[in-house]
Amino acid sequence: MRRSEREVNGFDDMVSIIAKCEILRLAFADGGVPYIVPVNFGYSAQAGKLAFYFHSAPGGRKIDLIRRCPVAGFEMDCSFRLVKGGMACKWSAEYESVSGEGHIAILEQPSEKKQAMDIIMKRYGFEGTPEYDPVVLSETALLRMQVDRVTGKRCVRQH
Repeated sequence: MRRSEREVNGFDDMVSIIAKCEILRLAFADGGVPYIVPVNFGYSAQAGKLAFYFHSAPGGRKIDLIRRCPVAGFEMDCSFRLVKGGMACKWSAEYESVSGEGHIAILEQPSEKKQAMDIIMKRYGFEGTPEYDPVVLSETALLRMQVDRVTGKRCVRQH
């Protein structure tokens, strides 16, 4: 990373940034053309291992790309604040971000799908034990990205 003073090195620090982010963007290569899609997500972070969970329609471009090549990139960011300067070249921004890549699996087992959906629902504030319409859950694709590489970056100035 060119600006090493902005690099986030600690796993726990990266997880704290992830906890603040609302949307994860997935990046795929589609025949030499980039394809990026924002998704709602849940995550698990245990013993230095990170996994993201998201849901999808069972068909479409994203699912087709995952079936062709299950490797994807991701990016998320939060805490954005524009910092205006006296001259155009002196403008900047504060932010926190996490990015990386991993392998995506389409979950098939009903118990895995329910667990993934529980993680997503709790991530967005559902309290208690979620219950799902079995028909809807069976018709929803639930996906897990096992993260292979992750980096974090932050630029926060003192006010």
